[in-house]
This record gives sequence, structure tokens and C-alpha cells, in this order.
Amino acid sequence: MKPAVFVSTIFAVYSSLPCGYSSYEPKRILPKLKRINHKYCKVRVIPRRIELRHIKKPWGSFDEYALNERSTVKILTVNPGARTSLQSHRHRKEFWVALDKGIRVQIGKEKILLRKGSNILVKRGAKHRLQCEGRLAARILEISIGEFSENDIVRYEDDYGRVTARVSRKR
Repeated sequence: MKPAVFVSTIFAVYSSLPCGYSSYEPKRILPKLKRINHKYCKVRVIPRRIELRHIKKPWGSFDEYALNERSTVKILTVNPGARTSLQSHRHRKEFWVALDKGIRVQIGKEKILLRKGSNILVKRGAKHRLQCEGRLAARILEISIGEFSENDIVRYEDDYGRVTARVSRKR
């Protein structure tokens, strides 16, 4: 049984799952982490009994690895030229790590092009969206902290006709 590996430090979160998404090989990183044995670093090897769900969306897809533990972990894949809804959440904040280049994030009115490996925190209630500006699909690791539910999404703008009803009436 191939394990899933999650490494958490006060500086970063590393996730390697046995489905080919990790850009790092656990065989290479674990010996280095064991040598470091830093007080701020915990290495947990979790048996591969994680339920993986693959959900298709009009803008691409996401793979969900954990749901409502203390956090929900997903890898979002955004197709070239596509973008997610401009949305907010009442019950969760999100921590994003760019796994590929070409991801532009919008938080409020600010737009930022993320470099591979860079991260950003989306606060609870903040309007936000992701957009793929590259020629290839781009992935982002999303860790939702708080109560997770797809029903917690309030959509303000959506290229696929999914604006939240009460938001569209206020316009």
C-alpha cells in the first residue's frame, strides 16, 4: 500500500498523494526532513485509505482528498483561459498553493499572478476567483479551513450561468 504524505511546518504545507499530482517525490523529500528534524516540522505518513473524489466543473475539475476533518484539501485544475466564479464563503477561509505557473488570483479588487510554489490566504467573506492564463491547465492546492460545504458558495459573477439567485436579484 502506497502511503499519502502530508508535511506541515509553520512556513508551508507539503502534500504528496499517490495519484501523480505531487511535483516532489516523497522518497527524495522525506530523508531530508528526517535529517533536519526541526521542531517546527511534523512528518505524517497516512495509510492510503483516503477517499479521493474527482469532481468535474465547467472551468476544469477538482480532486478532493479530505472533507471536514479540520480542513478540506483539494487540488483544483483550471483549464487554459477558464476561470472560477467570483465568489465568497461565510464559513471558511482558503489557503492556496500554486502547483503550476499561469494562475492569476483575484481577491477583492486585487489581481495577482502566482508563481509556482507561491501561496496566498483568502479570508472568510472575501470575494475571490482563480483564472488560468497559460496554454496548459494549471493546478492549485486548496486547503479550506472551517466548515466546508459547496452550499457555502455565494457567486457574484460566473461565466457558466451559476450566479447565486439572491445575489442576481440585488443587481
